[in-house]
Amino acid sequence: MPDFGGVAPLITELAAMRAEFGEGPAYIPESDEVVWVDIPAGAIHRTHAATGATRSVTLKPPVSGAWPASGGELVVAAGSEILRIGVTGRTTRVLQLTQSSARANDGAVDRDGRLWVGTMPLPADGSRTGELWRISLAGIAERMDDDLALPNGMGWSPDGKRFYLVDSLARRIYVYSIIDDVLGTRETFVNFDDVGGIPDGMAVDEEGCLWVVVAETASMCRYDPDAVLLAEMRLPVARPTSCAFGGLALDELYVTTATENSAAESCETLGGKLLRTQPGVRGLPVTAVNTSKWK
Repeated sequence: MPDFGGVAPLITELAAMRAEFGEGPAYIPESDEVVWVDIPAGAIHRTHAATGATRSVTLKPPVSGAWPASGGELVVAAGSEILRIGVTGRTTRVLQLTQSSARANDGAVDRDGRLWVGTMPLPADGSRTGELWRISLAGIAERMDDDLALPNGMGWSPDGKRFYLVDSLARRIYVYSIIDDVLGTRETFVNFDDVGGIPDGMAVDEEGCLWVVVAETASMCRYDPDAVLLAEMRLPVARPTSCAFGGLALDELYVTTATENSAAESCETLGGKLLRTQPGVRGLPVTAVNTSKWK
């Protein structure tokens, strides 16, 4: 179990390209790639974990997330829409999450292959009009929660009985119980008004601990299932954004970063890059979005 009381794990650059606002890393086991996005550029990058070689495609921005799906497809959140990109590169529209001025933000895939996505108000002014959506196995959007300021990173406990959700502008990580596939009452798991920083992306490891990227403090924190802070890893960038486990042994942790709106950050050696570290614990198995019954 990592405690980082001594020397923290080495953090290195994985992809040479620099994003303005890198986000949403997700691992593709079949190809040993990390898919990640540059939101304002509308770019979707696929970086080979062993070599760092990257191939990219650009859509109309903003593109806030891309996830591996059935048959080698990608499912993409672009603006307020959910899209599919086939293995031939053909892009089709699946649905629109909201008719308001909101856009999709971060998301995650549950063990049944359903995509969960948060929507955030534009501008992101702290108004609690953000929502949490789940895309059913039939490709239908189901609203799971609302009254959110900026829904961000999310994940599940290894036994599937807990769902965690970051609300960045509320400076909270929430936890929900899951009973018979129904979300229970939302409770505060960590209040960052008390500990400092703004939580952003998140991943859950095989021990049920949360790895949370924290803006302002430029760090990544590990919390146990009782919300006890076990470790804090300082990151060599001013603006980390999200993280995901991957690698063939699921023992690597990939971190996206941003340079947006900061001249100082844009001059950093690693700012805007996709980073990699080995934290000493493994992540949970990766599930692809099940699109087999989507229209």
